[in-house]
Parts: sequence; structure tokens; C-alpha cells
Amino acid sequence: MEFVHAVIALDRYFRSYNTNRPHQGLCYLTPADVYFAATRK
Repeated sequence: MEFVHAVIALDRYFRSYNTNRPHQGLCYLTPADVYFAATRK
């Protein structure tokens, strides 16, 4: 069960990192904002 809990915790972390946390190197946008803007063009 520890493996399952680790996978769930990492999923939550990376989901937050990519969708909620602005990045200075991306002009304070989230990675998801940058990625999805690029795929819409």
C-alpha cells in the first residue's frame, strides 16, 4: 500500500506544480497554460 500512497501523493504534487504554481521562467504562467496555449495554435 505504501507504493500506492506514494503514487497518489506524487500525482497530486505534479498536478499542482503544473496547473496551480506560476513559474518565473515561464513569465509567471503555469506549465499547463504554456503547453495548452501552444497546442491551440
